[in-house]
Amino acid sequence: MSSILPSSFTFGVDQSGQQPSQQQALHQIINHNGSYISKPTLRSKRSKRRLSEEMNSDEENTGRSSRSSPKRLSPPVRTALASSLNRHKKLRGQEIRGQPLPLKRVIQTLDKSQLENLVGSLLETRPDITPDVLNSVPKVSVDAVLNMLNERIESLVAGLPYKVEPKSDYAYLRVKHLVAEFFEAVSDYVLNFLPPVETEIMNSLVFLYEFLTKIYNRMPGFSNIEYRYYQKIIIEKFNMIFFDVFTLFLAEKKTNILILINDNWLEKLKEINEVNENMFDGVYDFVREEIDNYSRGGSLRSEGSDFEPEIRLQGLSSLLNFSSDNSPLQGASSGEVYGKYRI
Repeated sequence: MSSILPSSFTFGVDQSGQQPSQQQALHQIINHNGSYISKPTLRSKRSKRRLSEEMNSDEENTGRSSRSSPKRLSPPVRTALASSLNRHKKLRGQEIRGQPLPLKRVIQTLDKSQLENLVGSLLETRPDITPDVLNSVPKVSVDAVLNMLNERIESLVAGLPYKVEPKSDYAYLRVKHLVAEFFEAVSDYVLNFLPPVETEIMNSLVFLYEFLTKIYNRMPGFSNIEYRYYQKIIIEKFNMIFFDVFTLFLAEKKTNILILINDNWLEKLKEINEVNENMFDGVYDFVREEIDNYSRGGSLRSEGSDFEPEIRLQGLSSLLNFSSDNSPLQGASSGEVYGKYRI
């Protein structure tokens, strides 16, 4: 024992022979000159370090367990969550399928050309519904028809070849199909604006004036013989139509002559004649004489005994339709095209 502990170290006994208290003994051990560290002190340090490591290990295990295991939910929360999951499963079970557009929506997306093709194809497949369609469509207006014919004449002029004389045979042959389509449309619309289909005769006169002064005069004056011959027939028919419409208008009411005077129809006919190479001299002379007779005596030439009824057209049903089906452009016979009513 003496070889291990220093001589100055008293283990449990003081100089007086009395046994020290526990605190005094501990004080002796701690306050010694440091040459000796007791084994109880080393064990306490190791215990502290082991305790610290165990505490850290417990914290890590606690963190992992808290992350891996979900929190326990209260009963109301669990019920709401289960209801939401069930509803989601039901929605996933109901498959959403596409469906075609209703006819109303399809028609709304079609442009003018597509709609024309659709109706035309339908009427070709079902010609029996043509009367129903005609009874259902609204009446066409003069402005709408003039706009459509203006688009056609613009398309025709745009189709002329570049760096080529517009009146040449080559230019005409390039747009011959457009010329035929144009006159076919003109024929249909002109006949639509004539009595008895058109009950307002003034609409007939307005349409003829607007067409002959703003659209027809823009037709290229092709030098092709075939076209020139066809143009002559068309001009003659327009003269006959004008003559008949003016006669019907004046015979409808005696006061209609005042409408012609107040609306300057004599000047309008003069304009038509000038822009169309003086091809409407006969109509201009007829209206001028009617106005002069009224100004002199208040009567019309058609009311007098000198009026020749055989000159006046008895109706336009005997006129050949000047569409492409009856035109020299398609090789049709024109032997009776002039008819007996020549102006």
